Order: sequence, then C-alpha cells, then structure tokens
Amino acid sequence: MSVQYYRPIVLEALKTKAPKLYAGLQARKELNQFVDDKANEIEDAVSQVRSNLISRQKALSITDHLKKVQTLNEIDSTAKEAVLKDLLQFPSEDRITA
Repeated sequence: MSVQYYRPIVLEALKTKAPKLYAGLQARKELNQFVDDKANEIEDAVSQVRSNLISRQKALSITDHLKKVQTLNEIDSTAKEAVLKDLLQFPSEDRITA
C-alpha cells in the first residue's frame, strides 16, 4: 500500500472520531500536513509489523504458490488492522479547542 491509500482513511477517522481537531487543523490550514504525517506514520508502522510477522512466519517457505500468497495476504491484513486500530486514536475531544 502507499501513503495515498491511507489518506482517506485518516481523514474519515479524524472527521468522525475527532471533529474538533479536524476543524481546528482545517482552520489553521494544517489539515493536509497532519493527514500526510499520520498516513506516513501508518505506512511505516504497517511495513514494520508486516516485516515482523513475515520473519516469524515459517509458512512462507511453502512451495505452493497459492498458499504463500494467501499467507502473505493474511499477514498484510493483520498488520493493517493492528496498526490502524492503534494509530487512528486522537486526543479526547474535551481537550481540543477549534
């Protein structure tokens, strides 16, 4: 995945989970930079988690190409899910001023 894949995910999470933060960033014209930074952080973290999972996965020595692809896809999904759950957390709305 690329950083561009994560931009709309970050924007939507920000709008729904932290609308005051979203509005404040937008008002200060910092929204795009914030979203880009968060998308980069997510991409880096997903890559790291994916690498860690692959290094622990003995099944990747499988000779059956289809099983190997399925295993890699499962690893990719697991990495994305774990990272997005963790990194799409924003400050409590009661601590944010727009």
